[in-house]
Amino acid sequence: ISLEPLAALGYPPFSLAADLDHPSDNDLFDGNVLASYLVSTGRFEHPISRRALERSECARLDGYLASHRLPAARVAYAFDHRDEFASDGSGNQVAALREEASAVLQSLF
Repeated sequence: ISLEPLAALGYPPFSLAADLDHPSDNDLFDGNVLASYLVSTGRFEHPISRRALERSECARLDGYLASHRLPAARVAYAFDHRDEFASDGSGNQVAALREEASAVLQSLF
């Protein structure tokens, strides 16, 4: 998602398999950017393979963010409320998360 080299991160990359049946060493992402991308777009799919993500993967990403003291994105919460992404969003929690995640992405690029 980001063009920044993973080796330049101040924390380990997040592993997210493009294919659950055939994991690869190339399934690594900047977890902070990945979380912001998922919540800001409301598209809970692998960024490369486009396979649907499971809730457990979103929860694992939340845990990764917390363990590396990165900003919380509440990915699992957004996943659980993904139907709200289709609404106009006025006044709901998902709209606030989406706006915050979009701001994080904008600051990175």
